[in-house]
Amino acid sequence: MIDLDLPEDDELERDLILLAQQQEKLLAELALAYEQESEREREEMESGRRAAFDQEMEARVKAMNLSVAPEEIEDAFEEVREVKKLFMKSLACLKRI
Repeated sequence: MIDLDLPEDDELERDLILLAQQQEKLLAELALAYEQESEREREEMESGRRAAFDQEMEARVKAMNLSVAPEEIEDAFEEVREVKKLFMKSLACLKRI
């Protein structure tokens, strides 16, 4: 017979409760961080700084002498825009939690 040294049920229950509390705390911290980042982005968007920065970066990349076709660069920009939209949707969903 193998002698297993298993913790008592009370100890396991306490550990599970502690784990659940820690998980709730981390989720709350994550939601707060997403909210703060969203607020920062919203402020940047409203001030126009973000749009100006995005346009400047796109212009710099397009001005570079790359061995990549212009269509591929535009496709990459479109993918970044899509990822940004998905991120904003995810952020909105997290706010509802």
